[in-house]
Amino acid sequence: MKKLNLSLIIITLTTVLLRLVNLGVGDLLNDEAKTALGIDFPHSFLLPQISLLSQKIFGFNEFAVRLPFALLGVASVLLFYLFIKKFFNKRLALWGAAVFALLPGNILLSRSAFLDVALVFGWLAVLYFWFVCEQDSRNKNLLYLFLVLAITPFLKIQAVYLYI
Repeated sequence: MKKLNLSLIIITLTTVLLRLVNLGVGDLLNDEAKTALGIDFPHSFLLPQISLLSQKIFGFNEFAVRLPFALLGVASVLLFYLFIKKFFNKRLALWGAAVFALLPGNILLSRSAFLDVALVFGWLAVLYFWFVCEQDSRNKNLLYLFLVLAITPFLKIQAVYLYI
């Protein structure tokens, strides 16, 4: 049991390191600059505002622009772990989280201010809470599902495809 907990800590630390080390290195790309300036509203209403808040805290630099997306990438790995653990077992969840944490595409998207990592996080959150409510429809779980369903389309507009 302790070995599995240590494995999760190692996976989480690896995830954080892969997404946060040298996060501010390199210039912003076009779409990242739109997010940094808060003008990416046709695609997302919420994330440019979160990015602007991060810039107010850490200053106007590449690190501050990319930090919220890196944190969403870390949260996606942990959410993926919870999802697999809920429906299979802890051992498989650790393997799944390790693979998900090391996916090059996920790392790349998490290290840049692109909205796609938020879409992955939103879809994972919706699916996780949907299945949790299928098993246990207490008011608390329904509230979490409602909140995730309400917020996800504001992360990236393509999230509305989840509802079709």
